[in-house]
Amino acid sequence: MQKISHTLDHRCYIISMAVCPIYIILLLIITILAFYPNLLAEFKVFAWTSKI
Repeated sequence: MQKISHTLDHRCYIISMAVCPIYIILLLIITILAFYPNLLAEFKVFAWTSKI
């Protein structure tokens, strides 16, 4: 029984290690968009001009 819980803990740890960076990146994007809403528009313009 203890062995199963240990493997589950290990699996959860791996999943959290994989998911945490994604959450941090999402939080960063959300905060940037919240504080600099025109940054997205500038980025779109930059992406559009770099395509041409």
